[in-house]
Amino acid sequence: MGISNGLQLKPQVNEYLFNRDSFGVYPEHELKYYKIIRSEAKLEYKRVRRHPREYVFNCRADMQITFKDEIIKLDHGEMLEIPEYIDRYQIHTDYDSIIVVAGGIWDDPAGSSGVFTMLPSKAPENTGDPSEYNRNTRFDRHFHDCDEYWIITQGNCVAEIDGVLCALTPGNCLYIPKGVSHDLLRVPKMVSGVYIETSMKGQRRSGHLWKHTHG
Repeated sequence: MGISNGLQLKPQVNEYLFNRDSFGVYPEHELKYYKIIRSEAKLEYKRVRRHPREYVFNCRADMQITFKDEIIKLDHGEMLEIPEYIDRYQIHTDYDSIIVVAGGIWDDPAGSSGVFTMLPSKAPENTGDPSEYNRNTRFDRHFHDCDEYWIITQGNCVAEIDGVLCALTPGNCLYIPKGVSHDLLRVPKMVSGVYIETSMKGQRRSGHLWKHTHG
């Protein structure tokens, strides 16, 4: 078993791209912490809650989360918000696994969160706001009425945020402020990760928003 610390001691790349060693010290970030847990076999991981909101994402295989007398099964691709009354819990899996634990301080209503996978496309297309960059993905350039965070667990990719290109590798976190357009442009092969949308603000519209439609 190993616990990833992102890219070891690498500094902040720009105002949007972070790794775990350069993350969590900025007061504007509602996401305060994340950890990627990798296991090649059986894993028993005991955890003490660190923040008021805490999510667990299952990025590979099946797993169980145990707290008090309750056992919750998470299939591949599922996530769980740890109930606010729980301060300790345990993660168990018998398989090769990738798990993300992320926590912070944000309000309800919050946006959506989950596990994502992107593959290169033979028919790339941008179905959102105009973009001047080449791509090999089918995705839409968009923005949100909330802050969003992408945490990469597998593969490499190039994202664009407000005209800034960011090369992402496993362990990186991309911080996307509310109202800022962003896009996932290029993936040499499959890339996987998790996305976390925090407090809804302003008009509190959910989902992908486009300048040409939603202003």
